[in-house]
Amino acid sequence: MASIRDRSFVRWLAVIAGSALAFRVAAAFWYDDHTGVGFDGAWYLEIARFVARGIGFREPTFYLILHRKVATAAHPPLYPLFLSVVDFLGLHTVLAHRLWSCVPGTLTVVFVGITARDLAGRRAGLIAAGCAAISISLVAQDVILWSGGFFGMTITLVVLLSYRYLKRPRPIGALPVTAAISVSVLTRAESALLYLILIVPLVAVTVKSVRARARVLFASALTAAIILAPWTIYNAGRFDHPVVLSTGLGGLLAHSNCPAAYDGPLIGSWVGGCAKGLPRQLPSDESTADLLLRKAAFQYAGDHLDRLPVVVPVRLLRTFGVWNARYQFRHDLYLDAANLRWVSNIAVAQYWVYIALGAVGFVALRRRRQSLLPIIAPVITVVAITITGHGALRFRIGFDAVLPILVGVGVVTLLDRRRSGHPAGVPGLLTRKANPTSEAPGRRALMQIAEIRRRSS
Repeated sequence: MASIRDRSFVRWLAVIAGSALAFRVAAAFWYDDHTGVGFDGAWYLEIARFVARGIGFREPTFYLILHRKVATAAHPPLYPLFLSVVDFLGLHTVLAHRLWSCVPGTLTVVFVGITARDLAGRRAGLIAAGCAAISISLVAQDVILWSGGFFGMTITLVVLLSYRYLKRPRPIGALPVTAAISVSVLTRAESALLYLILIVPLVAVTVKSVRARARVLFASALTAAIILAPWTIYNAGRFDHPVVLSTGLGGLLAHSNCPAAYDGPLIGSWVGGCAKGLPRQLPSDESTADLLLRKAAFQYAGDHLDRLPVVVPVRLLRTFGVWNARYQFRHDLYLDAANLRWVSNIAVAQYWVYIALGAVGFVALRRRRQSLLPIIAPVITVVAITITGHGALRFRIGFDAVLPILVGVGVVTLLDRRRSGHPAGVPGLLTRKANPTSEAPGRRALMQIAEIRRRSS
């Protein structure tokens, strides 16, 4: 029977994944007809083409306009390398890259479904996969040619492997989790925090001996170093200063710590051209420019410490859909440009429904004493990058990717509670059916004395 149920789950998950792919393909065609590619998306696209042509990681503006080969590491390399597969196949259109980017998003749906199934059963898995399939945030970020969709896939893989490791905590099992984190790091640098807040606690909880923990952590560090080494070594001779992952931190900080980002309608956001305290022209070497941008950002933040208690909360409110939520969806997901302004209303409503159901799932897992660390850890990275940089919906992808897992658990909890006849609310979690046999011994004694007196009278 178990194998039949497993086959049934696989078939339904395949149907949901196929539907998710179709949804994303339709979105790719729509976005391609109504929007262009800008900002980070243009960088990813051009680098992918450069890689396929053997040019490598060269700054696109310098190369295409000034015909100068200037090294770039503005972002980690994995997503442009993924996009370059399309160019290697001779498909150079933007639409081809959008369609290819639908694949990671579909895998995200699969990973979400399997994780929720492992936590709360097949129904939870299928519901979670369905919610991920129709998540407007996930769908849009899969096709706008930013790294968010690919990053979401890596995060859900990390979560899945972490729970599998907790289920069978063999020391060797920590290495796949570390490898998945490393792949995520090569997509978006902020997930490097997962080495500290996920791998170390997982090993500490599951490995009892101090010496064994040290061996596992050493093996994990070695695994991470091997995966990251090719990119780091490649950068070693290209810049004036060491570049481990990217040179993008300075730009993130400088344009998030400046006058327009500290006050006014754009408070807590990223404002291009807003940075202060910079030379009139930045050096062409990105590592040197990155240091100057960081210095300017720290200088401005230090001179305006009194504004940080206001700015930082606004950053978090923007990222987590509380501050001007419809604008964030329209702006960050290109809904205005795609002539889908009305979708922002649906996206906001969908997000808050997911939040409510996810809260039920969160409490349910906690009541079952199920570890929540693999789900909480990506959310901590979202908080960290938001506090460090600025508020943006695209920074929330680590949260949006794992939220459907909690939604699946939450929906099943509600359904089971309703079926068992318990009152609604945070069902099955905050209420408990009365059990007449579990009354306190003192109360039973008083009832017996009252009965004796009644009979004697």
